[in-house]
Amino acid sequence: MKQKLIAVLIANLFIAAPVFAQSDFSLNGSVSVGAINVGDKDAPDASKLNEFRDLSNGGLLGFDIAGRGSRYWMDLFGENIGRDDHFVNLRGGMYDVFKYRLYTDQLKHNFLFGGRTPYANAGSASIMATLPSLNPALWNTIDIGYKRRDDGGFFEFQGASPWYFRVDGNQVTQSGNKVGASSQGMSPGNGQIDIAFPTEYTTRNATVEGGYSSKTMQFAVSWMTSKFENDNKFVDWNNGFYLGQDRTYLEADNKYSRLAANATIRKLPFNSTLALRFTDDELKSNTNL
Repeated sequence: MKQKLIAVLIANLFIAAPVFAQSDFSLNGSVSVGAINVGDKDAPDASKLNEFRDLSNGGLLGFDIAGRGSRYWMDLFGENIGRDDHFVNLRGGMYDVFKYRLYTDQLKHNFLFGGRTPYANAGSASIMATLPSLNPALWNTIDIGYKRRDDGGFFEFQGASPWYFRVDGNQVTQSGNKVGASSQGMSPGNGQIDIAFPTEYTTRNATVEGGYSSKTMQFAVSWMTSKFENDNKFVDWNNGFYLGQDRTYLEADNKYSRLAANATIRKLPFNSTLALRFTDDELKSNTNL
């Protein structure tokens, strides 16, 4: 396998401009533009080269911008814009009053390029085949992998220090397929079969926290919730041992929540510290079999 990287960085542009005519807030940063070319024609399976990074031929774009003023600040960073592994992060706030963050982070996890399977529609919720099928030349080709994307952010208010308030949230999605296995019979001697399971997951998380924080005392109350959803509850497939249709159940939807309270008091007699913690957790999941 030969690998060539052409013109990783073509241009580096620096900017400095006022945001508002009557403000001391200014922006400074850089923009990077380039291109990439990779020779992987000799690779039996180029998915290993591209397992977590997008090294396909094409352009490269990134930026790193900072804004500063007497009251406000901001940082904006991005890399691999428009590619499968792009990342953008925005942070900012008002000094001693509030701060925030917004981001999107994406990658593609590749497991296999150009694989072979006797099943049609592999990677979907219903994969069928006429078994036995002993000639791989007649099998279907398949790429196995999924995209993962994480979008989220937070906001924290500090303007009433030592009191504070914070809220976090994000959504993680996975879309594609991955390799799984199912038993062909009731005994280990009946064998297992690899199947491309559909991967259409969504996980949503949110946290709210408020409290008091000083050098000697800290009190906090928080509530967190997380919900997982799977668009495919099962996979129907042809069983080569039974020579009939079989069903494999996939990850079930579930919801998790936690209520927590913390208290810490320092500099007590004999230089001791008192710490208290309370948590109440609940996990719910229902599925029909």
